[in-house]
Amino acid sequence: MEDVIDDRSVGLVAIATRHGSHARLASEALRAGKLVFVEKPPCLNWTELADLRAAAGESEWPLLVGFNRRHAPAAQALKQRIAARSGPLELLYRVNAGRLVPDHWLNDLAEGGGRLVGEGCHFIDFACWTLDEIPERVSCLAAAQGFTVAMQFPDGSLATISYDAEGAAGLPKEQIEAHVDGSTVLIDDFRSVLVMEGRKRRRLRGLQGKGHHEQFAHLREIARGKATPTTPDPLDTMAATLAALESTRTGCAVSPTEVQ
Repeated sequence: MEDVIDDRSVGLVAIATRHGSHARLASEALRAGKLVFVEKPPCLNWTELADLRAAAGESEWPLLVGFNRRHAPAAQALKQRIAARSGPLELLYRVNAGRLVPDHWLNDLAEGGGRLVGEGCHFIDFACWTLDEIPERVSCLAAAQGFTVAMQFPDGSLATISYDAEGAAGLPKEQIEAHVDGSTVLIDDFRSVLVMEGRKRRRLRGLQGKGHHEQFAHLREIARGKATPTTPDPLDTMAATLAALESTRTGCAVSPTEVQ
């Protein structure tokens, strides 16, 4: 890994190791002057987050994180539908994750970060991206392998992430409901989108996929200097995930900006 980071002929470093080494390698690559793509989560704790922020501040390149659902065609359609909203949004993101065996590496807090940090960051980032805001308050209740996160945003919008490990295997993995101004957008496992206005309903076609292809197309454009990163900053949304983790420890709502 060090040979790649030190190689002056390498312009882009992609980090897809297990979670525990993401922050260290991303910081080293940023400080070596590379454009960095790091899979989620970019870090596991506040100390790593602070170092990543410092490294990104020292680099001429942005840090890009594998929050691919921002780039999904269905997500783009949802954001277009709510762009002209006049009131707060209520977002519900339900994840049917299934159980992991107890000795799975993701359950190792040092290597995987646990399911809230290691996987929940995906869905917390999606909510922040949808609203283009960082929540003011984050609360979280956790079970053995599942959790529920509640977020309140500055404009009064609410987002709830329900991550379940005990659901039926045949249930779709991810379902999203967005409610605003008397209308609803439903995303069913990033395979279909249903728009409801009053009693009218319309299904949007051709929006399959979780954004992996689109994410890397966007990465290529950034590397060529033809595009800029999407907002909000993924390190800011990662702070919201760490705030959720802090809430499980304290039993209180936590501000992502006040803990750091």
